[in-house]
Amino acid sequence: MYQCRSEYPPLDPQLAILASASIVHVHTSNHINVSPALTKEDIATAIETLEQNLRQTVSQGEISITSLPLVPEISLLLLDEDYPRGPLPHEDSIAALNDPAYWSFCWASGQVLARWLLDHTHIAKDQVVLDFGACSGVAGIAAAMSGAQRVIACDIDPMALASCRANAIVNGCELTLLENIEALDTHIDLILAADVLYDRENVPWLEQLATITPNILLADSRMKDVEHWGYRRLLSQYATTVPDLDEAREFTDVKLYLNERADLGRWAIHTAGQKNESRSSR
Repeated sequence: MYQCRSEYPPLDPQLAILASASIVHVHTSNHINVSPALTKEDIATAIETLEQNLRQTVSQGEISITSLPLVPEISLLLLDEDYPRGPLPHEDSIAALNDPAYWSFCWASGQVLARWLLDHTHIAKDQVVLDFGACSGVAGIAAAMSGAQRVIACDIDPMALASCRANAIVNGCELTLLENIEALDTHIDLILAADVLYDRENVPWLEQLATITPNILLADSRMKDVEHWGYRRLLSQYATTVPDLDEAREFTDVKLYLNERADLGRWAIHTAGQKNESRSSR
């Protein structure tokens, strides 16, 4: 059962209702995977709480459980794919630009990182994992599904943490929530960072994260020179944001990187396979 661990400060009491909500929902998407011990009343409560916050930005926005095309094992509470159902009000456009609800989308890089973790479960298995800039929590949930000893979802947005909490319940996982990384006081084996480089001002975080552990997996589609900062590319993969924002083609080309100073012991199997794959493609 999901628990918010007591060693970190709790969320705003107004969001505490999500701590005990078990979630189920019927959506138009096919093959929705949710935890079996869920009720319609629970999901209604959780959706209502997230929608109240969403509608501060998007007045007509609705939340629904959505299966991820690249990671069908995971379902998330996201902005309904049919929004908007008409012309977007001007005030919604302005509010969305000033205070975007990032947590109501599953961004392309998060999907790619989650897919890779579930395809290489030995990477997160038995590890203490930090999902930095967790947003919807998709990467952390994938780590938990891979058998991580513990997963800490860190995000400065309290509603992103509420989203992580709800999405963990949806998928029958357990996450620890952390709003301020400076409050981190436990050993970390692996850091996950997806879609955190949407602003070049965030680049210094890469160096700060490396002081916690060199074992960092970074997924990004925005920056072109990540290798220059000490990261080695593992793969490139096409993915779109969910719901689809019809972004430029360059933003759907997601690259997954590994910090060059990572402990290669855990990565040896994949590294060898990557080399063989590279040779065979020549």
